[in-house]
Order: sequence, then C-alpha cells, then structure tokens
Amino acid sequence: MSVCATCRQPGITVYAEHRCPGRRPLAVGDIIHGSAHGAFGRDHHDCVRIEAVGPDWIVARNPDEKWRDPAFASGRRSLLLCQQARDEHDHDGEPCPFEDDGPPLTTWQLGPA
Repeated sequence: MSVCATCRQPGITVYAEHRCPGRRPLAVGDIIHGSAHGAFGRDHHDCVRIEAVGPDWIVARNPDEKWRDPAFASGRRSLLLCQQARDEHDHDGEPCPFEDDGPPLTTWQLGPA
C-alpha cells in the first residue's frame, strides 16, 4: 500500500492527491537521525530519540552513549532541521542504531497509551 512520505496518510501515491499538512510535528519517541543538519550544533553526529517537547523546543538523547549529555534544540529553524533529519533516515548505508533496539528496558511508552 502506498503512503504519503510527508504525513504518512495511507493510499496516497502523489503529494498533490490530498491536502498534505506538511511534515508532522516532532513528538516524544521520534528519532532524529545523524547530525540533524546542525540543529544541535556542529559537534553533534549521533542519532537521538526525543524525550521531551515544548512549544518551540525539544530535548533528545542517545541513552547508550555514556559520555553524551542531552541534546537541546529550540526555535523554528532548528526544529525544521530536526523534522527533516527525522524524515530522511540518512545513514550512508548503515543501519540506524535505534531501528532494532529489541524489547523495551522500561515501561516508558512511545506516544499515547
């Protein structure tokens, strides 16, 4: 089945077939891939999972990185870059470290229960 690459609406093959709302909002549990186009600063290169969201900010981290602090992004430009990085999955042929995490280690859930 075809799915809109932007809003994930099923049954859509071309962007113009529906009134696509554009990129979906960033949410807790979303994975931001790679460098996030600089949204977290020039020294950030790892995939991270969003742990908190606010009206114009996000906090994300990779819990498997021992020496990494949480990554913060705020403002429209940075959040648009994060949406782009979330939707692109660019890993130069390598798998994303979050794609096959196995069973959850806590009772924390992605999205509404």
